[in-house]
Amino acid sequence: MVSKVVQRNLNEMSFIRTPLTDFFGCLGASQGNLRCRDLELNMMNCLEAYGLRNGSQNCINEIDDYKECRTLNKQRKRVEAMQKERLRQYKSGERSKSNLYAEPPKLDSFYDYIPEP
Repeated sequence: MVSKVVQRNLNEMSFIRTPLTDFFGCLGASQGNLRCRDLELNMMNCLEAYGLRNGSQNCINEIDDYKECRTLNKQRKRVEAMQKERLRQYKSGERSKSNLYAEPPKLDSFYDYIPEP
């Protein structure tokens, strides 16, 4: 089945094209979001190629990638799992309190990517 995010984006596409629909059409899209705009474009191209009914099965990878980019659920779960593991290691004595987290970078440790002349 098509996700709610994809269904919302497809519902916002209008069949009547006016200057107002062109102006307000970007409000529900991720094209202003640098991180997700390519994934959204790939998903929409795939859905356009297969249609809405067949695209929900054939474009499942593109839809899942876009949903993950928008919601960051897997990233949050990964961070929570790392925090739980560190806490478990601390409670079992495998880590000391000073070694619970990595050392922060030194102050003014910025690497200048612009070479000096």
